[in-house]
Amino acid sequence: MSQIEEMEGLKLLQELVKDLESLKYGDSNRAELLYQRTKMYAKKFFGLQYGADLAGLRFRVQFSMVEDLESVWQPNYSKLLAIAKTMLEQYAISGATQPEPQVKYVTVEDTKKVELLSAQVAT
Repeated sequence: MSQIEEMEGLKLLQELVKDLESLKYGDSNRAELLYQRTKMYAKKFFGLQYGADLAGLRFRVQFSMVEDLESVWQPNYSKLLAIAKTMLEQYAISGATQPEPQVKYVTVEDTKKVELLSAQVAT
């Protein structure tokens, strides 16, 4: 990754944290947008590292008699902001950590099995 790309990634994460910090309580539409942006940046810059932490965050009350907006909003917002700040710190220290994809090439000597499997898949 070039130095320019690293600076752009750092800027994107800084803007994300700033947007999250200015998020108004109860603005579920904007929260969902920032949540999706956080997931996108996490995947782009860190692969699957933050996937489990981000899974299941929500900013709307689902149909329930015991749940209210405060009990849903605050813990999810706090967790999302903490993850975004951690991603920013990690990126500032070490850059993106998504590994480069590895490509392996193999040579097939006996093509009979490949042809047989291809025929089975085609049917």
